[in-house]
Amino acid sequence: MGAEESSVRARWLGQIPAYILSHGVAFLTGLVSIAILPRILGPEQYGAYALIMATANMAASLFGEWLVPSGIRLSSEVPHGFIWNTLGWMAVFSSILGGVAVGALLSGQQLSPHVGLWASLFAVAMILSKASMAYIRTTLDRRLIAGYTFVSSLGSLLLSLSLFLVGRHLTWLIVGLSIAPWSLFLIYSFKFRWFLTQPRLDLVQSVLRFGLPIAITSIGGQILQVADRYMLALFKTHADVGIYNATYNLSDKFLGLCFSVLFSSMYPVASHAWARGNRADAESLLVNLFRFMTIVAGAFAWFQAASGVSFIRLLAGEAFRPPSLVPVLVALGSWIWFTGILQHQPLEWDKRTLWVTAMTLFTAILNLALNWILIPSLGVIGAAIATLVSYSAYLLVCTFVTKHYGYYARVWEVWVILGTSLGAFLLWYRFQGNAGLLQGTLAALVYVGLGLGSRLLLKIKKGAQ
Repeated sequence: MGAEESSVRARWLGQIPAYILSHGVAFLTGLVSIAILPRILGPEQYGAYALIMATANMAASLFGEWLVPSGIRLSSEVPHGFIWNTLGWMAVFSSILGGVAVGALLSGQQLSPHVGLWASLFAVAMILSKASMAYIRTTLDRRLIAGYTFVSSLGSLLLSLSLFLVGRHLTWLIVGLSIAPWSLFLIYSFKFRWFLTQPRLDLVQSVLRFGLPIAITSIGGQILQVADRYMLALFKTHADVGIYNATYNLSDKFLGLCFSVLFSSMYPVASHAWARGNRADAESLLVNLFRFMTIVAGAFAWFQAASGVSFIRLLAGEAFRPPSLVPVLVALGSWIWFTGILQHQPLEWDKRTLWVTAMTLFTAILNLALNWILIPSLGVIGAAIATLVSYSAYLLVCTFVTKHYGYYARVWEVWVILGTSLGAFLLWYRFQGNAGLLQGTLAALVYVGLGLGSRLLLKIKKGAQ
């Protein structure tokens, strides 16, 4: 391992503690939300809440998510003052469009006008806060990163629950969630005073060239993640949305914690290394993250296969008990989706974002079609099957495309996922997700032992050769 690669890896590892702290807090607050909100709202209201959050997140992805990678990628090429002033103006313009979009999408739902208005303002706040996040992640300042996520996650949860306990209405939950991102953008505005200068046209064009394909990709990704909620609301009930959302969030929160800690800390380091021509160093970081997710996500899938139903009943309550097959399908789908994100990184870093956009849109269309076909007859099981199949399609297409361009494609990862999935389904057939938490933990530990043992044998065999 060369000195440059050691330096890149050291910078990545140096960022991890801050992300563990910040994302750990986000995970715990999310877990508390899963345990508290379903119980105080009930399946019907929790389903309405899930639809509001899904709509706001979809708008934030389309109109704001692209600001983060654009700021990180272009900050290595443009003086910081210019890029952050430009992003401030673009965030404001995008947030207005996002707020209008959320209001239009929720107008067809049976929600009170106040809830719809505050959902739009919440989406505006989320989009504006993306400019703050882009700057914070570029600084590589561990205390700043930890503080940002701590405030935005724990602060939002405490505010929203406190206001709900006072007002006893869904509106107050949304108001509480909006305060933290609004405050963070105001801090960003006072720091850069972007509103005192006009945006540079050439930078606007650069951000749009790099960011618009990512924006379309983000909305495709959101369609993949929330279309099932809309279809369940259309063909079934808000209660079905609530049950599925609780199950999905449990897998997404846990695997998302493991993935986001390492990916968020790796992305700016690897992106800058790639921009400087150190592609091997950037790909080396990807390899390490692939290996980690293979162990952790596979173990969680086996846990869900054995004890998923018991785990969800413990956290959310008996009213949110899902069909036994849903937890394992969702866990495998989340793992495959995160693997696909890792697989397409070289395309994004090499500014081939149109490929990522095309693959995501193809997968989103497939997901919509499968949900439309499966949900009317299978309900939440159909939604889980559609998620798993469409995420798998994305990973397969992405693997072929990255391999075509000569990037590092983890083809063996597909085979590992297939083998792990088979084992998970055998566990589910045996326990139907109703085993005790101890048995599920033992199943996960067996998987970890098999994975580490196989890797050790491969190393021994390679050394012998």
